[in-house]
Amino acid sequence: MALTSAPGSSTISLMSYHVFLSFRGEDTRTNLTDHLYFALLRKGVVTFRDDEELERGQVISEKLIKAIGQSLFSVVVLSQHYASSSWCLDELEKIMESKQNHGQTVFPVFYGVDPSDVRRQKNSFATAFEKHTRVFSEDKVRRWREALTMVANLSGWDTRNRHEGEIVEDIAKFIWNKLCDKLPSSFEHLVGDVQSKAERIISSLKIGLDDKCFIGIWGMGGIGKTTLARVVYDSIRKKFDTRCFLANVREDSKRVALVGLQKKLLSCLGLGEPEISDSFQGRDVIRNFLCHKKVLIVLDDVSHRRQLDNLARNKEWFGAGSKIIITTRDIQLLTQYEQFEAYEVGRLSADESLKLFCQKAFKKDEPNRSYLDLSREVVEYASGLPLALEVLGSFLCRRKQSEWRDTLEKLRQNLHHDIFNQLRISYDGLEDEEYRRMFLDIACFYNGEAKSKVIGILKICGLHPIIGIQVLIEKSLLGIQLESSLDSREIAEDHHYMPDVLKMLRRDIFLPTDFYDTLLLDASKECLHMHDLLQEMGRSIVLQESPGDASRRSRLWVLEDIDLVLKGNRSLGKLRIIDLSDSDDLIETPDFSATPNLEELVLTHCSNLVRIHESVGQLKKLVKLRVGYCINLVTLPSYLETNNLEEFVLGGCINLQKLPEFGRNMANLYFLDVRSTRIKKIPLSIIHLINLRYLDVSDCNMLKSMPELPPNLIISGSYCPLLKLTTALVHLYDSHVFKVSYLSLPSFLIHFF
Repeated sequence: MALTSAPGSSTISLMSYHVFLSFRGEDTRTNLTDHLYFALLRKGVVTFRDDEELERGQVISEKLIKAIGQSLFSVVVLSQHYASSSWCLDELEKIMESKQNHGQTVFPVFYGVDPSDVRRQKNSFATAFEKHTRVFSEDKVRRWREALTMVANLSGWDTRNRHEGEIVEDIAKFIWNKLCDKLPSSFEHLVGDVQSKAERIISSLKIGLDDKCFIGIWGMGGIGKTTLARVVYDSIRKKFDTRCFLANVREDSKRVALVGLQKKLLSCLGLGEPEISDSFQGRDVIRNFLCHKKVLIVLDDVSHRRQLDNLARNKEWFGAGSKIIITTRDIQLLTQYEQFEAYEVGRLSADESLKLFCQKAFKKDEPNRSYLDLSREVVEYASGLPLALEVLGSFLCRRKQSEWRDTLEKLRQNLHHDIFNQLRISYDGLEDEEYRRMFLDIACFYNGEAKSKVIGILKICGLHPIIGIQVLIEKSLLGIQLESSLDSREIAEDHHYMPDVLKMLRRDIFLPTDFYDTLLLDASKECLHMHDLLQEMGRSIVLQESPGDASRRSRLWVLEDIDLVLKGNRSLGKLRIIDLSDSDDLIETPDFSATPNLEELVLTHCSNLVRIHESVGQLKKLVKLRVGYCINLVTLPSYLETNNLEEFVLGGCINLQKLPEFGRNMANLYFLDVRSTRIKKIPLSIIHLINLRYLDVSDCNMLKSMPELPPNLIISGSYCPLLKLTTALVHLYDSHVFKVSYLSLPSFLIHFF
């Protein structure tokens, strides 16, 4: 089904009025016509009513003729004395001419009269025409009779035996619905492939068939879900007599509760406002009223299962051929209901984004030449989000280039409040505080990182990231990209941390599952991806915790803030992880005495790092200390008494010559990597590491001596001269397993491997 604008939309746009009201003033001016006029106005229907109509015995004015011709509809109120007015009959004649010649839609209202009396000019109509035949020409009377017969044959309303308020509401609602069908569509202003997306959804709906179809349109806030749903609705609504686009379900559920939503839906569907005492009764009313009706319903911005349970629980609630569409930010809502087919709305392309932005900023599809580069900067900032493009385009419209530049600089520091408020809805909708913590952690630190790595870190923080990350994905706050966030160097390092022999013997040496999983999961496959503006929103939330004092914020990611807080030794008692990897300007670490709860310190690839402060050796809760590939590192703490330390990585620190002494209580350390260093000896205190399971001394060309080692230790010693197998070292094989260059093994020792 192709999308087109409403028929005659160009003509409709030239109309001055939606409705022309024709009536006999003495009969209905102060009752039905008056009530109908204001009911139409309340619905936004532009209505012409001749307030100066008088029985003058003359032809109607040019003003009325023009008003009739410039109206989309005419409503003719045929009352008992309507035909006694030559003015009314002239008016009716012009109305019927407009219907025949220009396709005007005419609706009769039989106010206290029998339609057959109008059709055949009987009773009061006969009396009126007896007078007319004595005054007017035969031809004129004939035309009046024909006009009355024609209008009486049209479908309309008979008010006899009905309450006036009820009939007025019916007419106003009917006219409103007919008007919506005829008003021009705004499809020509849509950008990108919205129309093709809408056509795919319409195809899935199987319009014209008796299938009951449920479609869920989902995606992040501001991505265009409502726009897409509206395009679909406007394109197919004419095929449904019973239809409703119920907007802002999430907001209305807070304001009017579920019962209010149920009443609003029933009213929108033309079923009045039945008395509903609670939502359970509301379910019954919806099901019983709609189970035999073919309906089209759009529920926009559904945020909770309760809303669906009480508005559109299952297909049995609706008649054959019904189509139900919802928009939501939460894919889990759709997966909970098997009848829903999910349709995800993606971001706009760069070209589509530029076009949408220009429509708002320049009122055309392309930017002014002098604004091209600035426009591209804004488009890059918006990152394909229609909401951001529209907000910023409208804000920057007709502003000077200097104002654009200042706005861009401001946006890089603070998200625009309209965009922030719209995006924060999804964050505020997270019902578990732990999920909010994870969202902020990812926004501040881990966007683009390997999923497995982030899971490992968040577990250390006492969170439950496997379910948490999944919930964030379902809520359209996070995505997964099948690409690598690690370069080949980092992937290679992870393989060093878990060599083949360690993988094979893992069960025998009882390595912790988390450690094994973190290293073995393929980080090049699944990476976390958060939209740039969602990331900004999350960081803005953290900044608002303490706008003027970085030390009082829950998270720090800006280098200037980190430097300020660390230098001042200031809100670090709760700090668990510090990652300063790739900090090329870092020469020595600060005093970490103010971070007693630190559990992980990462300093890998700090190319100019020379000295690590002595305080690191006293961090009792430190679990991981990674200092790999710090090529200028010379000085470590002289003594380590970090009781909880499990992993100590120094591999690639090519200028390091001395290891620290190990404290008596360091029983938890099981992984020590000193490969490619210049150490000359392993300290005697290594015997305190009673649970050490893996020691990597590969490429330690300066290593001259090795003390007695803990039992059940795996040593990786490729290209280490000290570990060339000689008879002097054979006794070590009783308690240790070596991984060395197999080419150097004597044949009688091969069975050890």
